Amino acid sequence: MKINEIIKELRYFKGYFPKEALEQAIANKEDIIPELIKEIEWSIANIEQLQQNDDIFGYLYAFYLLAQFREKKAFPLIVKFFTILEGDDYYFTGDIITEALDEILASVYDGNLSIIKEVIENKNIEEFIRSAFMDFLLILYKFDEITREELISYFRSLFNGRLEREHSYIWDNLIHCCAEIFAEELIDEINLSYSKGLINYYEVPRKEIIHAIKTKYYKYSGLRKRKKIDNAIEEMDWWACFREDNGLSGSFEDEFDEPEVNDDSFSDNIGNIISDGSTPYKREARKIGRNESCPCGSGKKYKYCCGKKA
Repeated sequence: MKINEIIKELRYFKGYFPKEALEQAIANKEDIIPELIKEIEWSIANIEQLQQNDDIFGYLYAFYLLAQFREKKAFPLIVKFFTILEGDDYYFTGDIITEALDEILASVYDGNLSIIKEVIENKNIEEFIRSAFMDFLLILYKFDEITREELISYFRSLFNGRLEREHSYIWDNLIHCCAEIFAEELIDEINLSYSKGLINYYEVPRKEIIHAIKTKYYKYSGLRKRKKIDNAIEEMDWWACFREDNGLSGSFEDEFDEPEVNDDSFSDNIGNIISDGSTPYKREARKIGRNESCPCGSGKKYKYCCGKKA
């Protein structure tokens, strides 16, 4: 397959797993990388199309392939992609935020840790995205790309003012991360955060966390399993959307215009990662997800009811 044929095959969901195209992409690594970068750039510039048409898959394949390739040029783009929207506007990306974003980031990491910290500390960014960026730090720690001293020092700064002083999932995740690395150095900060009401005590019991840290055994620890992306195909071929019983089929590429990417469109402001630096874009009205129950009350999924009519 030629490079343009590979990209065309990967651009849209077609009801099956495009294994051959992915294998060809991997076999043509050097030639495909610039095209995959363009796919992400186009997606950033046209993110509302991704919200409206969740059959556009090119950027997802690009994330995983570039992660396997350890392509550092993808790092600031992926960060930008996940920090320009707000709230559940990211529903169209599926489970990638909670299941793989930390691994993808760690695989393409370019050494710019300050950008990661900006995301973690920005309360305007969706809390599960911030948590994925925090989990990314644990992967760096596991692979000796940051020291324990650096990680403990940064976590201490989060406890001592760099996080907003109100409960959100980012606080619960910080406690989980401390338990995963058995951060005895931070027990005082952990206890104080509970006393200030910053942690969901029922979801993250204090006694359980302190006991885990002191005994160096945490039953929910995922540190041993934390990894980078080494095989994009194995990471994606099991996805539910590629199963025969997924209820989806057909080709959708005729519904959309071919992406037109200006190679220079992101060169001037690539460092401006987080939108305007503080407040991400927010859509005015919540979009109904294709897999959500239809609001008309039929009991069917939206895509099979009013969404289909639309």
